[in-house]
Order: sequence, then C-alpha cells, then structure tokens
Amino acid sequence: MTWFAFKGGYAPIDLAGAQEKEATVLGFHGYATKAQALANPNDVGPWQSAILDALEEDYSTAVTEKAQPGGVNASNPAAAALTGAENAIPGVTDIGDFFHRLTEGSTWVRVGEVIFGGIILWSGIKALTSQTAVGNAASSAKRTASKPAKAAAKVAVPEARYAGRLAAKRVAPKTTARIASHRTQVRQYGGKRPYNP
Repeated sequence: MTWFAFKGGYAPIDLAGAQEKEATVLGFHGYATKAQALANPNDVGPWQSAILDALEEDYSTAVTEKAQPGGVNASNPAAAALTGAENAIPGVTDIGDFFHRLTEGSTWVRVGEVIFGGIILWSGIKALTSQTAVGNAASSAKRTASKPAKAAAKVAVPEARYAGRLAAKRVAPKTTARIASHRTQVRQYGGKRPYNP
C-alpha cells in the first residue's frame, strides 16, 4: 500500500491495487509512509480532480466499511465499472469497448462499406454534373484556378535547377591541379592563342 497526499484540501489516502496504479498513471507520486506523503504533497490539475474525487470517496467509504481501499468492494467505482454496475465511472467501459471493436472483422467490413459508398456517391455526382451548366462551370473554374499554379511551376522548376547548379559549384572544390595549370597558361599566354612551349 502506498500513501498519497495532495494540495488543495484533499486528505491523504493509502491506496493499493488498481487504484494505486491509477493514481500513478495520473502522475501522482506515492510514498511508503504517511509522513513522507504529507511532506511532499502532489499538485492536482483540473483534469485530475474528478478522478481524484472518486479515489478519495472510495478511500473514505472503504475505511468506514473496514474494506481494503483500492480493492474490489462496493464503493470502488473502478471495480464497479469492471463488473458492469450502473454507478460506474462514465466512459471507462466505452474505452475498452472501442479498442475491442477495433479487433473485430465486422468493424473493418463496415469501414470498407463506408469508403466504397463514398466512392460510388462521388462518381455518381460527377456523372450527373458532367456536360451540364453546373458541371461545365465547375470544370472551367478548376481550369482557371490551376493555370497560375502550372505557370508558377514552369517558372519555378528551371529556377530551382539553376539554384541547384550554383549550390553544387559552391560546394565543389574551387581548383584542381588541371584547372590551376590552365589558368596559369591563360594568364601567361592569353586565352585566344594555343599554348606552344
């Protein structure tokens, strides 16, 4: 069993089992003794307060009933959720049910049916609006909108190639031995005349 203390007017609680793990998952740090827990109380965020209220209520009820706090007892909302009681924490069983349905084959059949139905609906609307005033207006608007994009691509692609070449020249070594000897010959004898030693 682990002691937890909290800021904000909560009493220290001694949790065990699933509730101890739940408090740890929520980010609360527990201690071996009550004195240590009171010396280092946990901060409680707004999203943690509802679950902490349920943990506090279960702890106080379990202590008055002389039951194990955090164990399976009538006052434990997590245990009630697992057994399917009506006073369970809302949404706990729904989360487990969602992940269980992901593994069922019928779920994926339904997903496929929805996708296939969307494709059929889209193709039907496209067939109905083709060669009509509405369809022609939509296609001309599409062509008008795509013209600037094509023009920008025609300008951008050669510019990108040129920029790539410039970058490659900057990265490449400036001179090799052959280039250096050629430059020396050009300086000495001129670029127009062939080199004859």
